[in-house]
Amino acid sequence: MMRKEHELASAVLAGVLLGQIVFLLVQSPGEDFWQHYVAGRALLTGVSVNEALAPTFGRLGYPYPMFTVVLFLPLSLLPPQCAFTAWVGLLYSAVGASAYLFARRVIGLQPRAATTRTLLSLVWPVTFGTVFMGQISPLVLLFMLSAYLVGRRGKPYFAGALLCLALIKPHLVAPVAGGLLLRKRWRVLGSLALGALVLAAASLWLGQGTSFDAWKSYVLGWCLGGRSVMMPGALQRLSASWRLLIAACGYSGLSLWWFKKETVRLHDTALALLVGLLLSPYLPGYDLVLLVPVLVYLVGKGSALFWLGMGLSSVAPFLHGFEGLVALSMLCFVLDLLRLQRAEGRITSRLSASQESPIP
Repeated sequence: MMRKEHELASAVLAGVLLGQIVFLLVQSPGEDFWQHYVAGRALLTGVSVNEALAPTFGRLGYPYPMFTVVLFLPLSLLPPQCAFTAWVGLLYSAVGASAYLFARRVIGLQPRAATTRTLLSLVWPVTFGTVFMGQISPLVLLFMLSAYLVGRRGKPYFAGALLCLALIKPHLVAPVAGGLLLRKRWRVLGSLALGALVLAAASLWLGQGTSFDAWKSYVLGWCLGGRSVMMPGALQRLSASWRLLIAACGYSGLSLWWFKKETVRLHDTALALLVGLLLSPYLPGYDLVLLVPVLVYLVGKGSALFWLGMGLSSVAPFLHGFEGLVALSMLCFVLDLLRLQRAEGRITSRLSASQESPIP
């Protein structure tokens, strides 16, 4: 019976995914795709990247570290439509590979169940919105998950090197680096720091990136303009200063909890990732694709809280002023993880009590 249910669910989800891909390919490429494509073409032809991007993106220029252009340079060799098709395939492949690897290697699911959860992650409207925008967040997800898996296998230096590639979006790596620091993962951090220096040197050598003032203006526009989906940002009646103060207090509490945690279990890691991401002041909605592993983990628990969060996050991208609704959906995920933590705590207490009880 379970096999037929998985096959039916997979067939339906695969049909939805195919429809999404066809829809994307008949649309004009998103602006983020053009940033990478035009920057790569400019680098190949010796034209200033900022000058090439100025007609469309103004003074912002190329808002990513310049080594990112080199990573995607092969796409710039293709005609625009071919490059966009490859780009869509690359982003969906990154999400799919991340979800499947997490389901198989971390949770230990059978291939059929892992495939179903992977397809659910791929058709999640947050994923669709991310690919629609042409955002590189799925690749950040893949690099981070690969680093996590390699670190679990006892290869900290290689894990740090993989995590370096996620620095195409430094604001997403910062909370992870903070968590590693609190857990005293010195070898991973050392490798990450060395790799970051190498990539920074390469970016400075390439030059032509956006100026710091333009980048700061852009980020502050997101943070203070109500477009960030950070959880304290849903408190619209409070000033930006108060919302940032709440985020800082949240980070302090999360850091203390993470530091004092003796044994870190999977749901602890999921909770730390989720809360750490949601407290980030600069959090565009498409960066929530990093929560795909949390989705894969929670979907099998069958909680009403999780499905409420899924429902809210599925309709939010299609509504005007969706930021507050997204924050509410993420809060459902947080509460569901706290529920799991509490349930495991009760089980652990019962086991301890039974072991300590005297034998009659």
